[in-house]
Amino acid sequence: MAELNEHGVEGDSIEVELSTGEEIESTGMVVVQNCAPWTYLGALPVNLNARASFNAGLDVLILRKLGLSDAARTAASLLVGRDGPDGKHAVTHHDLSRIRLRASLPQAFQLDGDYLGERTELELGSVPKALRVAC
Repeated sequence: MAELNEHGVEGDSIEVELSTGEEIESTGMVVVQNCAPWTYLGALPVNLNARASFNAGLDVLILRKLGLSDAARTAASLLVGRDGPDGKHAVTHHDLSRIRLRASLPQAFQLDGDYLGERTELELGSVPKALRVAC
């Protein structure tokens, strides 16, 4: 039986490999997006990566850990209208061509709000000009 620590299950982590070659480990949460805002809270836009755009590559928010104080600080920074979370626990990258996620344990995965099951590995890629958006 796995033991719990302050971040969840002992050994439960996600390694994020960026197209830049950088690797970042997270025991918190990873959100990849290609448009902004990420969602709305009523009429208030919630921007995890305010520069995310259909005209660029992928943007990622990596929460290195997600303890209670980190979650509260992240929520507060988003609710006051900042263009992304603050603090050393939050890492963002913009306009990436590829992001690979590797989890130590199966992680729930969703795409545009649709649950797609659990995965231990996932690779996401940006395909420039693959989608035409008409406004």
